[in-house]
Amino acid sequence: MDQKHAWADGDGFADDVLDALDHNGVPRDRERPFTFYLYVPAKRAADECAARLAAEGLDCRVEVSAADDGSWLCRAHAHLVPDRKPLASLGMLLLQLATVHDGLFDGWEVAQEAPADMPQYFKYLPVAQRVLESVRGAFLPAHEYAEVDAREFDHLDQRFYARLHAAFERLGFEFLADMEDRTISARGRITTCIRTLRHPERQCVAAMYYVPPRESGIFEIETFLSDGNVLVSTMAPEGNRLADWPLIRTEHYPPDIDPAALFEAHEKSLARLLDGTPQRRPLAVTDFAGLAHAQNRMNAHKHDHLRSRGWVTRDYLLAQTGGDDALADGVLAAIGDLLKREEPRSAS
Repeated sequence: MDQKHAWADGDGFADDVLDALDHNGVPRDRERPFTFYLYVPAKRAADECAARLAAEGLDCRVEVSAADDGSWLCRAHAHLVPDRKPLASLGMLLLQLATVHDGLFDGWEVAQEAPADMPQYFKYLPVAQRVLESVRGAFLPAHEYAEVDAREFDHLDQRFYARLHAAFERLGFEFLADMEDRTISARGRITTCIRTLRHPERQCVAAMYYVPPRESGIFEIETFLSDGNVLVSTMAPEGNRLADWPLIRTEHYPPDIDPAALFEAHEKSLARLLDGTPQRRPLAVTDFAGLAHAQNRMNAHKHDHLRSRGWVTRDYLLAQTGGDDALADGVLAAIGDLLKREEPRSAS
């Protein structure tokens, strides 16, 4: 993940926590409910971190990162009296776990007692802020793409790329480009290479990428249409989807589907989309620049659609919270309040 931590050691972490508590007028005379956020590249690593922290008396929960970037979050809770020594010890442990598992100790929160009538904005504010930042950061309107060589990504399964490349070549596809989404890589949680091949006759693009945290790969076929629509046929799990995109028709298939079957299904779906609409036609993508442009058309559409809907949906939050209705509703309401508070600043 290759991202620097905010603290050099446990003492620095303890000093930061105590300074923040004092600055915000939080008394240190009794136990406070703390939450700590540790991101790692794989579920196995998150489980190991959770087990180690549980041995220290923390209550941990492992979940997929809200950024949907392939990383995993170990969310740890503890009731602590804000003293320097225990905070330094815990901070050092969290930093060590992050280093051992190539992860990131990303921050902490402390809940304060609140009046019963306190608005949900304050009660769920920390989680809402984190979710909103993650989604906005992952769905920028334009991403930076770089042409790369998949062989230079030695942490990826090169056999995955070789096997899929050969399979798509047998279907008439030709190599287009290896590329990296550096906007996603810069977020520090996952770095992968997207290999693309184009079909010169059918005007579609096959893409494949390996996700190290999940120790598996994804492949899909995309056709960009002249009216701005896109057809995507993928074997990625449907649960990974944040929203339904108006201009992007995504069809999910079983994870064990082979490239030939996916290509056949894609062609049938494309024929249905083109039937009776002579003004709609597939657009050719012939080089890296054209590919990056097409991807950023989709990125801009996703960004605009999410922004118009308040960035997240209740269904998405339910999936992220394991079906916790109260938490999902509280965070959704808090995000709505956060966005309303931004309106005067945006309008000025």
